[in-house]
Amino acid sequence: MRKIYLAASVLLVGGIAGAQMQSVTAVSKIAPYNGEIVKENNQSQDRAPGDDVVTDNFSVPANWTTPADVNGHAWTIGNTTPAQIVTYMGGMASTTASNGHASFNGIQYILAGAVNTQDVLLNYVPTINCTGLPSLTLEFEQRYRAFNSDQVIVEVSGNNGVAWTTWEINTGMATNAPAIQETYTINISAVAGNQSQVKVRFRWFEDSGDDAYGSGYGWCIDDFRIFESYNYDQQNTASFARSGIVYAPAGLDYYMVPTSQITPITFSGITTNFGGAVQTGAQFNVTVDKSGNVYTGSSAAFNLAVGTSDSVSCATTFTPAAGTGLYDYTMWFDGTNAEEVTDNDTLYSWLEITDDVYSRDDNSGTGAISAVSSSPEGVLQIGNVMEIFAPGTITELHVGITNTATNEAQLMYAQIYLYDGTDYIYQESTADFTIGAGDLNSVVVLPLLNEFDVFTGDDILIVAGHYGGPDPVEFYTCQGTDEGTVLGFVDGTAFYLSSPQAVLVRATIITDAGVEDENFAFTVGQNVPNPFNGNSVITYSLTESSNVSVEFVDATGKVVKTVASGTQVAGTYTIAIDGVELAEGVYFYTFTIGDKKVTKRMVVTK
Repeated sequence: MRKIYLAASVLLVGGIAGAQMQSVTAVSKIAPYNGEIVKENNQSQDRAPGDDVVTDNFSVPANWTTPADVNGHAWTIGNTTPAQIVTYMGGMASTTASNGHASFNGIQYILAGAVNTQDVLLNYVPTINCTGLPSLTLEFEQRYRAFNSDQVIVEVSGNNGVAWTTWEINTGMATNAPAIQETYTINISAVAGNQSQVKVRFRWFEDSGDDAYGSGYGWCIDDFRIFESYNYDQQNTASFARSGIVYAPAGLDYYMVPTSQITPITFSGITTNFGGAVQTGAQFNVTVDKSGNVYTGSSAAFNLAVGTSDSVSCATTFTPAAGTGLYDYTMWFDGTNAEEVTDNDTLYSWLEITDDVYSRDDNSGTGAISAVSSSPEGVLQIGNVMEIFAPGTITELHVGITNTATNEAQLMYAQIYLYDGTDYIYQESTADFTIGAGDLNSVVVLPLLNEFDVFTGDDILIVAGHYGGPDPVEFYTCQGTDEGTVLGFVDGTAFYLSSPQAVLVRATIITDAGVEDENFAFTVGQNVPNPFNGNSVITYSLTESSNVSVEFVDATGKVVKTVASGTQVAGTYTIAIDGVELAEGVYFYTFTIGDKKVTKRMVVTK
């Protein structure tokens, strides 16, 4: 079978290139429930009770209405979970499930093979009087398993249903990840505080045009309550450990980094004030542990108003030591006043320094991707962008393959693309690999047909690929990551993945201090420093007399500088670059030495 080698454009969204490209949604087949229950750490759980405003455990179904939508879909209330939900995501395991709970059974429509758009409401009938109560928290127990594009939403009105405020929840879950069973809380003070006519409803939405299946597994709700919020309850909404400048200012999260690619890491976090009082002296904190504390950092202190969010970074960066090993990150928010709820303050992550493996996935394998909405059974290439921080040679690519039985005996491969300032251009590939039974639920390592040299500042895209069919190969996906950093191709058409999870694709990078550019009779070094905002120097060496010229172009291909040095004898030379003369951005310099050319990348910051 002939492999497709693409030289098509892949344009970054909000990144280096300002052009747009198609956003698509990952599409996966339904999968049996695997029995695993996990708890997200995105909201407070199992808190001590506050003063209740209203509670409802679904033992009185008349307190709720379950109107059918225009296509006849509706919630149900009962003492047992619908059997089809149990099969694919397990039964509701809330505190009072046997007294009654609400379920939306989406899987029934997939199994029946006939799906329409679903926009289905579960309405709490009583109007809730919150007069004199400025700070309020809504809480409920839920069971949910994510599928392609279904949305689960909580809506609150402070004016008897005239206007609604919406919270879409569970957005960070990967398709086909284990079902969650948890208590979920939302601060509704800004909508319901001091209001006498508060209404609440839950909403399931699925646009049947978004993917090939047009539904999802389902959603179960129980033990609904609204209570007076605690005064001091600051949530760690998200925390990051990021490196690089190509995707500045945020950078990218890496989980496995070779010793050759070690670079400074910036820690940052997002916090929300779920309490009823201003959080004074709020601060983001980090400790890094590797057989003993090796780093402690904090952000500047700030005040966080009720119901608001803010993002901050530690004042100092962290650079791992040269040796291999595992670093554990602990990241939390605190403030001047002691937290009354502490189980939503802290998040954890990690970094492994390896000999030669480089990855952006966290090895969780919580999801899968085999197709996208624009071509559910077509040829697919999908992977992650990565930044190179030091020269090296990529010798192998790694791909995570799910345990889906239909993967066996199918062909797959992996490839490398390099960003040239406008496009991602194909560079190198592995041979086709036939998946065996022993390769299921594993990470296969595939040698490149030809080793590929990378240099400081390179922006590469590593993709896994398959050839489509009725049961296309499923590749593992892991943690949620930034939109515009999971890219791919469908039959030659470039796209970025909306609401992406990092694909489990990795590279083996080795270093060789003697690497030269294609064994030419010269070497061209990377400009130092890079990136830079003042002066930078390029060093190059000739082993024989040669005619030398250099051309500098910006990311659009416009020539911004040329250097014609003429014929130079063997020796070592330097070229100075004045960053003041250049606008901020990505540039490429091409040395023409005799009849050979070498191009490298540099970055100017301001």
